[in-house]
Amino acid sequence: MKKIMSLLVIVSFVCCTSQNRIYTESFKGNYTYADNKQFLKIKILDNNAITIEKKVEANRVECIGSYKIISNKKIKINCTDKRNIDKANSIADFIPLRFNMKDETIFLESNTIKYRSLILQKD
Repeated sequence: MKKIMSLLVIVSFVCCTSQNRIYTESFKGNYTYADNKQFLKIKILDNNAITIEKKVEANRVECIGSYKIISNKKIKINCTDKRNIDKANSIADFIPLRFNMKDETIFLESNTIKYRSLILQKD
């Protein structure tokens, strides 16, 4: 009887943990949103890396960072403006145009992601 109970405990543990496992390969890729006023491109890469490119005034700026998986429908991102990393460019750029993100949430769906009020389509 003890063996049966321990086997049931092991099987239920394996079933529960395998359902919570997230296959990150399914949402990796390039996502884009563009209209006449806004442009946003999110690249979800290997090793929890992420790059986000958006239009700020007349320029496109890029944010480089990482993401953390919260659930199978949600990730949190942190990234820093690429110009902050490359100090050679920092003198010519204006400080108000910096593009940094901290603990921003992105919602994942089938071939789309939602960021704030924007829906980005997978390329």
